[in-house]
Amino acid sequence: MRGHCVQPRAVCRGECEIASPTPCAYCSPIDYVIWGNHEADLEHVEACARTREYKGVWINTNMQDYETFEETQVPYAVVDVTAPGTSHSRTVGLLGILTNSSNL
Repeated sequence: MRGHCVQPRAVCRGECEIASPTPCAYCSPIDYVIWGNHEADLEHVEACARTREYKGVWINTNMQDYETFEETQVPYAVVDVTAPGTSHSRTVGLLGILTNSSNL
């Protein structure tokens, strides 16, 4: 899920917005989130509170000096994914990189 997960309004499927009093990452079956551009819309204390509230895995690869990193975030995740109804599986590495570069 993109960084919109900490906001009370979340983008779904890139087309619509869902109004909710609770950020969607906390009430949906999302296992992994990363930082995104909308976290900068929050006060620092609020962003820290969101990282503490989230019950899944918060991936933060390149901002490891962030105040709540040690207690709430990991630098990467390695996930084994199996296609439903088959024995086909892959191991996938997940990174969460935030940058100002428009070249990525």
